[in-house]
Amino acid sequence: MPRISVVIPCYNQGIFVDEAINSVLVQTWQDFEIIVVNDGSTDSFTDSHLRKLDFPKTRVLHTTNQGLASARNNGIREAQGEYILPLDADDRIGPTYLEQAIRLLDNDPELGIVYCKAQLFGDVATEWLLPEFSLQRILLDNIIFCTAFFRKSDWETAGGFDSAMIYGWEDYDFWLSLLEMGRKVVQIQDILFYYRVAADSMVRARPRQHKVESFARIFRKHQDLYAQYIEVWVDKLLDVTEPYHQAALFPEGSKAEKHPDLVRKIDPGIRRLQFTLTPEQGRSFIFRPADRQVILRIQRISLEGSDDNENPVTYSHTADFIQDDVFFFCSSVPSLQLHLPEHDRAKDSYSLIIEIEYLAFGQDCLPLLVNLLKDQMTKPDESLSPPVSPAQSVCWSFRVKWFIKAISYRLISARRFHYQKIEQSGLFDNEFYLNGDPELALLGLDPLLHYLENGAKERRKPNPLFDVAWYYHEYKLTAEQDPLLHYIEQGWKQGNKPHPLFFTSYYAEKYPESIAENQTPLAHYLKLENRISQSPMPFFDMGYYCERNPTIRKGWTFPLLHFWRFGNEEEQLPTPLFDPEFYRETYQLEELSHVELFLHYVEKGCRKKYQPSALFDAEFYSVTYPASQNSFHPLEYYQEHGLTAGHYPCREIADLPKKPVISILVPVFNTDEGLLRRCIHSVLYQAYPHWELCLVDDGSSAEHIPPLLKEYAARDKRIKISLEKENVGISLVTNKAAQLASGEYFAFLDHDDELTLDALYQVVLAINTYDPDALYSDEELIDWRGLRCTRFYKSDYNPELLLCHNYITHFFVTRSTLFRQVGGLSAECTGAQDYDLVLKIAEQSKRIHHIRRSLYRWRAAETSTSIHHDQKDYADAAGLKALSNAVERRGMEATVQRGLLNFYYRLQRKAKETCQVTALIRVSDKMETLGEWLQELLARTAYPNIDYIILHRNSVGDISAELPEELRTLVRFYQLKEQEGEAAALNRLAEQVMGEHLVFLQPGILPQEKNWVKTMLAYSQEEGCGVVSGVVAGPDEEINNLALPDLSDKSCQAFRSLLTEGSVHLNGMHCPQNVLACSFDFCMIEIKLFRTMQGFDGESFPEYLYDIDFCLRLREAGREHIFTPFCKAVITASKERFSSTEDWIDEKICFQKRWRAVLEHNPYYNENRLLTELQVSREEWLHWIAGG
Repeated sequence: MPRISVVIPCYNQGIFVDEAINSVLVQTWQDFEIIVVNDGSTDSFTDSHLRKLDFPKTRVLHTTNQGLASARNNGIREAQGEYILPLDADDRIGPTYLEQAIRLLDNDPELGIVYCKAQLFGDVATEWLLPEFSLQRILLDNIIFCTAFFRKSDWETAGGFDSAMIYGWEDYDFWLSLLEMGRKVVQIQDILFYYRVAADSMVRARPRQHKVESFARIFRKHQDLYAQYIEVWVDKLLDVTEPYHQAALFPEGSKAEKHPDLVRKIDPGIRRLQFTLTPEQGRSFIFRPADRQVILRIQRISLEGSDDNENPVTYSHTADFIQDDVFFFCSSVPSLQLHLPEHDRAKDSYSLIIEIEYLAFGQDCLPLLVNLLKDQMTKPDESLSPPVSPAQSVCWSFRVKWFIKAISYRLISARRFHYQKIEQSGLFDNEFYLNGDPELALLGLDPLLHYLENGAKERRKPNPLFDVAWYYHEYKLTAEQDPLLHYIEQGWKQGNKPHPLFFTSYYAEKYPESIAENQTPLAHYLKLENRISQSPMPFFDMGYYCERNPTIRKGWTFPLLHFWRFGNEEEQLPTPLFDPEFYRETYQLEELSHVELFLHYVEKGCRKKYQPSALFDAEFYSVTYPASQNSFHPLEYYQEHGLTAGHYPCREIADLPKKPVISILVPVFNTDEGLLRRCIHSVLYQAYPHWELCLVDDGSSAEHIPPLLKEYAARDKRIKISLEKENVGISLVTNKAAQLASGEYFAFLDHDDELTLDALYQVVLAINTYDPDALYSDEELIDWRGLRCTRFYKSDYNPELLLCHNYITHFFVTRSTLFRQVGGLSAECTGAQDYDLVLKIAEQSKRIHHIRRSLYRWRAAETSTSIHHDQKDYADAAGLKALSNAVERRGMEATVQRGLLNFYYRLQRKAKETCQVTALIRVSDKMETLGEWLQELLARTAYPNIDYIILHRNSVGDISAELPEELRTLVRFYQLKEQEGEAAALNRLAEQVMGEHLVFLQPGILPQEKNWVKTMLAYSQEEGCGVVSGVVAGPDEEINNLALPDLSDKSCQAFRSLLTEGSVHLNGMHCPQNVLACSFDFCMIEIKLFRTMQGFDGESFPEYLYDIDFCLRLREAGREHIFTPFCKAVITASKERFSSTEDWIDEKICFQKRWRAVLEHNPYYNENRLLTELQVSREEWLHWIAGG
């Protein structure tokens, strides 16, 4: 049962779903399942794509269109995982998300929601700055995206997602339900979720009314929760509805100016202010309409007495200008001087009435000004009001702009020194700063001034490579200090870094011109036109990184920032010479991410002489190549000089006894420039230096190919190129590459694929150890970015499997003499030319070695056979031709047919002659239906020359009598002797067999086809064949996948199944193949061979392991066992016939002791898949399979 279920609803988003699935498949935590819910997609591509979807650990659920909430519920309902992670089809996740989340959830049973930081990508590329979680914040709005972990049990308790939430926000409603259950929330502080911003994103801008209706439903469902925290909403409402402004009135010259008594609260809109005055206060008053900048329209100012007579009041003002009766006050103390008319002093009091329409206060004035400015720019100047002062004789639009800048000017004057210091430093990027907040540009504000006044406090970045928040924390500045000023004035001289990845001192030392005239290194780097040419970080190979990440070439101007944001994704490395997994394991840095590991090496590890990878030893390199001691570090010298000079990076390579030249043959045709460069780079960075790269262009029409090949040929003398004028096809052009080559071995690399850093070293290591004629390795499938999609774990050389399909594929290496001996690649097999070559080489030599490491990275393209077996029909036909040619060359009596899948074939052998066959059937206990089963077995057997011997523990007289007379002559019954083991009894009976071939059968097994004997016989008669076994399905015809055993299962059945069926499941149940051992439940062997081996070892293995021991002894004698899927049977009883008794334990211990070496390396079972996918150690595996 998987621990985590990832549920991906998909409605018409098939174009993105593979990317979402791949982001899950590359997780560092592999115990998961993926459920894709096709929510009734109407897009034909999506529906077709999902119906053919074929990814590991992935299944597709097809439903009618029910909406997002229901789609998620449908997927979760089918989920087997303890924890659920919803993921929209157009989004993706970072590779450690599952691992980090499950660790948190396992450690705290009260934890209910785990999410992370997020990144926007697609049409927008920036961090998604969601507020930090608090109960108060989530009660106001949803601050947790849908791709967050929760427990399936909580989903069941909460009743799932509310399918009535048709406009969205169903996840918000669900989170609130979990909070009501008392669940805790934790946010992982890494960016591990990537939300696509595109026109067809899952969450679109919705009408306001939809949100109103949805939130109303949410509030009603969670009334108790909101009632409990009603203060949160009251506080928010007051914030929104009651921003406080005031107007004040006081007699001119009064001491009350600073603390006026006549104060009124004011708000936007028309306000009527009434002040009661006395004659003693005089006739001149100062009225401040607001306590900050304001835009207003005066409706009236008048005096009213007790007789209700109204007398207008005259006034003067300090407005900066007036337009259309609107007053614009730039000053923070706007004022009007009121001149009251004569009034009756005999009266005790009178009222001053002021009616004003308030249009905007403070910073809200600026948007209004901008809008007014835009309106007026389309009107002629004559429409403007007459100026009220000489200063307003200019155009109105200019006056508005002056008004905006007037406030800024006052602030600049106060901070002129700091302003000029930053402005002259070259470290403030106006465009970058405004892009971070576009409203600043609309308001016409000076961005640098905004930074000085507010931006630094808000931790806004002044340029892409200055991280204000990080600098402030890293260098422990006080609250009053501006990080940017600190860096300019003293920080850079002290070696302070403006960003975690920008090493100031390193850059200044490597590029002395960067500190000329006291400029900062960062300013110098920002001014570079080509920022790829110089690296501000040790060991960061800009050229390599940019070629591996095509998005940089499409718009990212700072590779450092790309690495900072995406470096924790698999394969996003700044240099191939740093291996994060090796570094983490070697130096026990389990908690660090990829980016943090690289930083650790740059800042600490390189000084402590840590190795960046298994194949670079700084101490060895420094001693061997003394010139490297003058550089920053030996690794940098190797990176910049040693690679092209052919230096040895470590002693392991330098001490290899044989150092043959490997010629890598690469046919090129219209390859994408970025992919071709990555292909070539994967050779340039090889740790083993004795190679030559032979690139031949097959008449490409793409104009970038010739200059690119010439560029690399000039860069490294080991690169040979040829530019063909005409297209002749991949087979002939590869042969042309072979003509350029001078190496002792030829290796084959496709033009858009890649090698791992250690590929050639591992090949040469195997050459030194095994002296093979040909070699191949495991490989992995990668996407266009270089991210791993899946791995292929291959069998060691398996001749029978090779006659079914080209399982060898990449990375294939062979002796150049052998390549020429077989005639190179055949043009008639173009499309399967590699299959044809392997078949021809296998006919000349059996010394074919398998390297159980992934050394080749196979690019998955939409038209590639690597991911679509329905592509390239011509290649399938070519494969059929290649195998047919091999059959003819070998003189085999067989026909070749297409298999169930493209690129898989069936080699149907012919039985050479009709010979006598005897079936030995062992019945452990009384089988009441034995007679019925025997009749059914004979009815399903078309082979005429067969008889049956039945070994039974009990009396069989009654059973024999029940058989029809015509069967009694075909069946002989023998009873197991007292204290006689099953193995010994079978040996005894085998001596009485008169036939030439012997079939072993377990009762209850019924073959599916009548020619089953002939099918087995065709194999059994082959020279060199040992035991032939078929496939046995359970009563419901279901075949359990036994490729990855449960190491906690110590039963006899589990142990036997792994040895007899594990490799079959790993290498493909639909493929005939060689196996280590066969179960004698359904198999055939030549009787002469059985007797030559003296049968079973009944003394050591009387009951449980005699058949497997026999197979291993027979293989040790030079025979190969074969599994064929074309001899299929079902068993009417349970397949699990072995109980785990103490006798079984004794046999197992004896067996493991005898066959330890074989068990530790089963040639046909690649245990690396088990170790990787189940995350078990090699020690655990070996203890389970080979004993302590």
